[in-house]
Amino acid sequence: MIVLARRLASMAKVPRERLSDFVEVNHAKVVEYQRRGLIHLHAVIRLDHADFRDLPPGDPFSSEFLVTALAQAVRTSRCEAPDGFEVCGPIRWGTQVDVAVIGGESGPQASVVARYLAKYATKSTESSGLLDRPVRAGDLARLQKDLTPHMARFVQAAWTLGGREELAALRLRPWAHTLGYRGHWLTKSRRYSTSLSALRAARHRWRLSEEGDVEIEGVAVRDWSYAGNNWKNAGDALLVRTAALDKEASRYAAWLENRPR
Repeated sequence: MIVLARRLASMAKVPRERLSDFVEVNHAKVVEYQRRGLIHLHAVIRLDHADFRDLPPGDPFSSEFLVTALAQAVRTSRCEAPDGFEVCGPIRWGTQVDVAVIGGESGPQASVVARYLAKYATKSTESSGLLDRPVRAGDLARLQKDLTPHMARFVQAAWTLGGREELAALRLRPWAHTLGYRGHWLTKSRRYSTSLSALRAARHRWRLSEEGDVEIEGVAVRDWSYAGNNWKNAGDALLVRTAALDKEASRYAAWLENRPR
């Protein structure tokens, strides 16, 4: 996105720091974990009017203009390899880059964009749920047994490399369940759409309305008082536990006595 903004400014013959006076570049991106172990990115990139979000940007910022700038950004953008991988050289985009215009000059159609992003956001490399959480050392044997051999090799490779001292900074072991990829599966620019916080708040309000509760907003509780701590000694804890067991035993005896014959 940094290189794309530079290319847009260069093609439009405006200083990079003044690009935002003419157009605003926004994006949303989802990550697809492919079975072959590669991380595939699906992104929607949009040019907005600098002042009026509902209007398309002015000349020369057309969809074809954006496609050309994006192609140049893909060819030229790169970053240095992390420590321990310098022999691999700089990291670049692969050759499999496909750019298509969604919705034409009138702007992206919301339903088309939503379906496109949702398709890959919900796509998984495996359906067992075994990789839904970080992997621990005790999980490796079970994963080797229950995952497909292909996926198990990727997880094992991330775990093994993560144990090497020279690669400790990559933190591969905590991310072995995502095949070593440490990024978030969904990211977007700040002004692409509503914020995730606003979406969570909307879901919270809807749930309260469904349950018939009333949400009180803007109430701050500042008066706190000390209620106490746990049992002061083992004897008190034993007495409480004994009383609870006696009560449970009494209830069970009463149920046995009164149950239907």
